[in-house]
Amino acid sequence: MIGLPNLTEQILESGPPGRLKMRISWMFFSLLLLLLASDEFGPALSTRGVYAARIPEHTCHKVIATNICKLQKCIQECSKEPAGAGDCRDNICYCSYYCKDPPM
Repeated sequence: MIGLPNLTEQILESGPPGRLKMRISWMFFSLLLLLLASDEFGPALSTRGVYAARIPEHTCHKVIATNICKLQKCIQECSKEPAGAGDCRDNICYCSYYCKDPPM
């Protein structure tokens, strides 16, 4: 019985001091926050490169006829619709976007 108090004192003293434990835990916490905020681990935090899953039943299409289809203008016009994406093919701007009600 006499050896038990000495054993527990040795176990408690063998770990790092309290100040060092605080530094280590703070370092791991900071590293965790950095990983969560980075683009690789949190793509939802950035606005570029985020793609939403489209439900085929709720994807609508429209065509914007122009003499010369300029991709930047096409993308700009199509982005007025929710989740709109535009593409130029044969001088025609094709838009696909999310529609609340499925197209008939």
